[in-house]
Amino acid sequence: MSILESIQSRYTAKVYDKTKQVPSALAEQLIEATRLAPSSVNSQPWHFVVVESEEAKQRLATAIGEDFAFNKPKILDSSFTIIFCARQSLPDDYLEHITDLEEAAGRLPTAEAKAGVDKVRKFFTGLHRDAGDVPEWSARQLYLALGGAMYTAAALKLDSTPIEGLDTHSVDAEFGLTDKGLASLVLLTVGYHSDEDFNYGVAKSRLPAEEVITRL
Repeated sequence: MSILESIQSRYTAKVYDKTKQVPSALAEQLIEATRLAPSSVNSQPWHFVVVESEEAKQRLATAIGEDFAFNKPKILDSSFTIIFCARQSLPDDYLEHITDLEEAAGRLPTAEAKAGVDKVRKFFTGLHRDAGDVPEWSARQLYLALGGAMYTAAALKLDSTPIEGLDTHSVDAEFGLTDKGLASLVLLTVGYHSDEDFNYGVAKSRLPAEEVITRL
């Protein structure tokens, strides 16, 4: 299957088949692909909580709140759910930790290279710290990871559902995210669709290319 074919086949699952579980090897590929998502200046201002045990699923299904009860079956019947969390601050020690990892990976062969990368990363993240919009900026990076995860799921022939219908404050409290400097923003359920899924097989519809693409 080509990249475009997998994108064409991707859709948002509405009903999952609880009897069909994603093999662990495929689940790990998806989780690793999510971890490897790109971010501005490699800031990686995120954390991913993988909810896969039945006990954790029940906790999450309750925490999303009664206003979003229609999303509970997706959490309970899918193989697993990823809670996409954005970092609410980017302290220097966190940024320096990223630089140390880059050095250990062999990306920064000299002290000068390491100092230069550290300076650039702190400059760009500092713009957002000074502006007071680090949470919003982190959220924009996080959605890069979400998009990548959805396309990876499609390439692996898995079904997924992005879910913004949740009480984020309740989810943060249930999983202790606030104390870790994190905030939940969106969920991604992953599994296999049910034969009763009314959204499966429906033709994909997007705005035509001439309306959304300008070639200069």
